Amino acid sequence: MSLEGGDLSDPHTEAVRAEERAYVQSLLAQLPERQSKILLLRYAGLSYVEIAATLEIAPGSVGTLLARAERAFTTLCQNPVVLET
Repeated sequence: MSLEGGDLSDPHTEAVRAEERAYVQSLLAQLPERQSKILLLRYAGLSYVEIAATLEIAPGSVGTLLARAERAFTTLCQNPVVLET
């Protein structure tokens, strides 16, 4: 079903998406701040140059830092740490 200007999803799909967002946010919260920021910026569509300017780092460092952040995120996904609330 769709409406002008956007799609409507069924409640189950929306619930799954909300769970996935919460899960990703919990994983990002477990990363060092710089790693979570660089992932968020990259997946928001920023270029390496834009990320470098935003984080005030050398443009040449972005690729290495991004690869480390992605590796850390993947490791958390594969070996989740359960945080008590």
